Amino acid sequence: MNESQKYIKSAASSFPKLTSVVTNTPSQYKDRQHQFLADRRTMYDEARDYLATDFVRARVQGISPDNFYDWIETEIRLSDVSTQSVTAFDSKQYDDFKEILFRSRAIDYIPVGAYVETMGSIWMVVNPGNMSSPTTNAVIARCRAHWAFYDDYGNIQWEPLVIDRRTMLSNRNESPENLVLMEGYFNVKCQKNANTVRLRDNQRLILGSYAYHITGYTDFFEEFTGDDDSAHVINFTVRREEPEEHDDLVNHIADGLMYSWGAELTGAETISIDETAQLTPHMLLNGVTRPATGDSPQTWVFVSTDEEIASVASDGSVRGASEGDAVITATLEQNPALTASLAIHVSTAVGQVRFIGVVPPSVSQYSTITLFAGYFVGGEDQGVPLEWEFSGANDYDYNADVAEDGRSCAISCNSASYDTLTVTVRYNGESASAGIILEGY
Repeated sequence: MNESQKYIKSAASSFPKLTSVVTNTPSQYKDRQHQFLADRRTMYDEARDYLATDFVRARVQGISPDNFYDWIETEIRLSDVSTQSVTAFDSKQYDDFKEILFRSRAIDYIPVGAYVETMGSIWMVVNPGNMSSPTTNAVIARCRAHWAFYDDYGNIQWEPLVIDRRTMLSNRNESPENLVLMEGYFNVKCQKNANTVRLRDNQRLILGSYAYHITGYTDFFEEFTGDDDSAHVINFTVRREEPEEHDDLVNHIADGLMYSWGAELTGAETISIDETAQLTPHMLLNGVTRPATGDSPQTWVFVSTDEEIASVASDGSVRGASEGDAVITATLEQNPALTASLAIHVSTAVGQVRFIGVVPPSVSQYSTITLFAGYFVGGEDQGVPLEWEFSGANDYDYNADVAEDGRSCAISCNSASYDTLTVTVRYNGESASAGIILEGY
């Protein structure tokens, strides 16, 4: 046995017996071979890394074999990179780039594009050392900026961005013949995920006090050739331009002032004791109802100011308990800032006349709308014929055709009227009225 063999044997004997560990190594790395004594090196790191001064806790993506985007809390060492490594990123700010080393032996792989959250910042893995290193490590870049945007519910969200230089790249601000020189630009990279795939060429974003125009959008660089799901980084260039009047510079959202979010609660405003009525909440975008979808469900929470007068269920159905007034409030769970309220009066009347469905606020010339109404007792439609009355507008401005069963009426607009057409429905001393504008060309 030569001296080298004796040394290796002596070193190996100082380590505890190796135990097998399930790692997060992807199946694509089945061809990889580890270095000699690599297992003992990882055991040493796991046992001793916590003694290092650069040992920190972190939340990390990309280390779950089941879901790249899962956040997992783990322990890493966070150290300075070499001068050569920093120069490769064209920056002299050493703290903008760090090298990380994972303590756990179970972490054998970290993909490019994964986020690391530690030391008050979010970092992105830009140069992992998965193939040649005996331990899992990577160079990470600090995300020094962020892109702000609205989600489907009006919440302000943001995504971290890596800017490759602190100083803007620029040319002279002039346009010689057949040549356009950009005033200033940055190269940017970010993680490819459900939010950032919405970015495309020619979109705009706000960074600081300026607007920027996206060009050179690239999202196809894969970790493993032919595996679309392994593409986790988006690269693009942002070119500076002046903000526009509808940009929200406070929240840093391009075109942010063009959007307004709200909520509305509709339904019966008067019910009887023991009667149940359905209230319907609506999320509004720029004053228009935005319905729920499979990708963007809406969950509402209902509250009554007085459950002893009007109680409300989780589905928005309200029940009269005793005579009086109460206010029902609906709050969108996905954005608690969106709320809507409706005042409910509970009466002792045994029955109530009301329109069924939404009454259109207007009818255009030569068009026809149909109104439906019913007499309700205890929340149940009695199916009885109703009396219909019309007032306000001139008779020649409209036609009203009441159905034989007295439960509906078709109204046609012949010409515009300065006076609103008032439609009143009566039964058993109870009534309900609605105003309809007759519009013309």
